[in-house]
Amino acid sequence: MSKVLSVRMYLKHQKKDTEGKVPIYVQVTIDGDEDSFSLSRKLFPHEWSQGKQKCIGKSQEALLINTKITKTKGDLTAVFDRIAVQEIVKAKQLIKLYHGQDPDKEQVIKKDICYHQKNLSIIDQYFILKTREKKVLKLLHSNSRPESIQEEKQIMTKNIEDFLQQSHSWMDDPTVDKTLMDAQYTFLLKFLYKVLKGTASHETFRKWISTKNTFVSFLKYRYKVSDQSLKSIPLKFAVDLHEYLTLTHSIGNNAAMKYIKNLKQVIDDAVVQGWLTQNPFESFKCTYVDPERQALTLEEVARVIDHDFANGRLAEVRDVFVFCCFTGFAYQEVYNLRPRDLIIGIDGKNWMNTNRNKTKNPEFLPLLPIAEDIILKYRSHPYCIKYKKLLPVNSNQRFNEYLKEIGALCGIEVELTTHTARHTFATTIAIEHDIPLKIVSVMLGHRTQRTTEIYARASKLAISRHMSTLQEKLFGKGRALQVNKRSHPIETILPDKNKTKKVHSANVNFKCENGS
Repeated sequence: MSKVLSVRMYLKHQKKDTEGKVPIYVQVTIDGDEDSFSLSRKLFPHEWSQGKQKCIGKSQEALLINTKITKTKGDLTAVFDRIAVQEIVKAKQLIKLYHGQDPDKEQVIKKDICYHQKNLSIIDQYFILKTREKKVLKLLHSNSRPESIQEEKQIMTKNIEDFLQQSHSWMDDPTVDKTLMDAQYTFLLKFLYKVLKGTASHETFRKWISTKNTFVSFLKYRYKVSDQSLKSIPLKFAVDLHEYLTLTHSIGNNAAMKYIKNLKQVIDDAVVQGWLTQNPFESFKCTYVDPERQALTLEEVARVIDHDFANGRLAEVRDVFVFCCFTGFAYQEVYNLRPRDLIIGIDGKNWMNTNRNKTKNPEFLPLLPIAEDIILKYRSHPYCIKYKKLLPVNSNQRFNEYLKEIGALCGIEVELTTHTARHTFATTIAIEHDIPLKIVSVMLGHRTQRTTEIYARASKLAISRHMSTLQEKLFGKGRALQVNKRSHPIETILPDKNKTKKVHSANVNFKCENGS
């Protein structure tokens, strides 16, 4: 059961001094248990607002007192949040911890908070560096990363290694009660290390940051804390998180399950660290609703190709979308395509050879004529020349906005996105034209064929074509089953009902005449 902390300030008029000033006291309440201590600040009663819990006025002294109040509240809350949920704590104990009168526990809390702050500092430095990298690349118009940026990344990688090494004594200490945020920050730092080493993607790291923020929001909403001891997290935590995401934030079931899957991954890492003996969510099964994967028909693709757009930008977006329909590239891959990714394959034809940004799996395929023509069309485009890109691709948000407009102009009911193009390649272009699923999986850059099965469900057109082939093999040109060159038809005319009754009656009479 979660504990509730309340901190409020009040004036203790009984201790008014000779000047008429009254001391400010801090009242700490934990589930009805109260205790107080002095803030070590005094003021005149008319300078205080009990409703606002702060000094009135803009004098230097008032500002200093208000700053002290804010800091005290924050520090008390931080100390309170570091106490395990199952641990019984009274207001007086919390005040002692706040004043450092429990040195062992206070030292653990300080180390823990310092660990989180250092993690946040490294993450902030990374995002600042990433922003600078984008600006520098635009200014230099270069394929390769500038040496200064690369050196800074190497320094940051070394800093992460050193920081994790320094933290081992604290992280490996079994007497220190580890928390969910300890596990989350450790996971984030290791993932960032992979990003800097080039074995994980920046976009996925951003999603993990969003996951961490969601966990923090949930803890504050459901348990009124900013962190929670790993050992006190029950299985119901996952159920509550699912309800919080789907009911409070109206997130779909699949997205909510993805957050819980991420939570299980973080806790699994904590188990590996030795912080837990077992994952409390091990028995929680993430169930997904299989969404309908929408893809365009060939007729709809042709309609998009043939439409005459008055707006040149829409025409460019249309061409990139069509390129994705005939290559299966996702947004990030097509955005990153550069001339070096276009190679001559073993058959002497043009191939695209790149790595999936999401999985780092190789993604390569020979180009169909329409994809080659689109690349040829934009080889002298100012944007492509300036940034050494194969195609002029907008930001993801703007690109999808243009696609909605294109869909409306072309009368396409299916929502057009870069993923619609990827599904179209997998289903309409590849599977429906008898490309084996294993080959499609390689071209899409999937780790397993199982992922491709989700993308490329058997379409009605493919089912129809294969069943027509089967029909011809079994029935030839007619309707009778053909076995060893002999026909085995089904009689399609129902027998006469009266005749059937007469036959049945004659059989009954025959039995009676020959009975006992």
